[in-house]
Amino acid sequence: MSLVNYNRRWGNYCRVHGQSSDEQLLDDATHSPGRHMMGFIEWHRKRLEEFRGLHPEAFHGPALVDVEAYDEWLDRYAPT
Repeated sequence: MSLVNYNRRWGNYCRVHGQSSDEQLLDDATHSPGRHMMGFIEWHRKRLEEFRGLHPEAFHGPALVDVEAYDEWLDRYAPT
C-alpha cells in the first residue's frame, strides 16, 4: 500500500527510514522500546523539538499552532 494512504507524518517517518509502512511497522514492533509505534512517537517528538528551535513563532506556549508549516517542513526533512 502506498504511503499516501497513511498519515502524512507517518509517511515521512517511513520515508526517512527508507521503508514501506508495513516494513516500518514490523521494524518498530521488533526493535523499538515499548514496541508498536513507539519509534514513530519518539521520532516525531524529536522533530517537533527541532522545528520549535527553528520556528518558535509556530508555537503558542507548548502547542504547535502552525500545523501546515510543520508538515511542509517535515515533507522536506532529511536527517543529517
